[in-house]
Amino acid sequence: MHTIINEIGFIQKNLNFGNNVGINVRMNLFNGNKNTIQIKNAKLNHQNSLHQTAFLQQELNNQGVILVLQHQNLQKQYELALENEKLAKNMLETADTQFKLGSINGYEYRLSALSVLQSLQKSAQIYFQLLVVQTHIHRLSGRIITEYM
Repeated sequence: MHTIINEIGFIQKNLNFGNNVGINVRMNLFNGNKNTIQIKNAKLNHQNSLHQTAFLQQELNNQGVILVLQHQNLQKQYELALENEKLAKNMLETADTQFKLGSINGYEYRLSALSVLQSLQKSAQIYFQLLVVQTHIHRLSGRIITEYM
C-alpha cells in the first residue's frame, strides 16, 4: 500500500505543476501612502514658492525705497553743488577784480579759480551718481527700455 500512495502523490504533483497558459495581471491595492505623501509635498512646495515670491517682492520694494531715497538725497546734493558753483564763480569774479586792482596776488587768484574747478567737478560727479541711481530705478521698475529707447 505504501507504493500506491507514492504513485498517487507523483501523479498529483505532475498535475499541479503543468503548463500555464494565459495572462497574469498584478495590481497593488496599497502603495504605502505614497500618493498622500506626494500630495503633501506638492502642497508644501506650493506654499514655499508663495513665500519665496513674497520675499522677492519685499526685497524689490526695499531696493526701490532705498533707490528713491538715494535719488532724493542726490537731488538735494546736486542743487547745493549748483549753488556752490554759482558762489565760486562769483568769488572768482571778485578775485579777478581784486587781482586787476592789485589787492591779491596770483596765488590767491589761482586758489579762487581752483575753487571754481573743484565745484564744477563736484557737481558733475553728483550729477553722474544721480543718473546712475535713475537708471537703477528705471531698471527695477521695468521702464528702462521705454526710458532709453
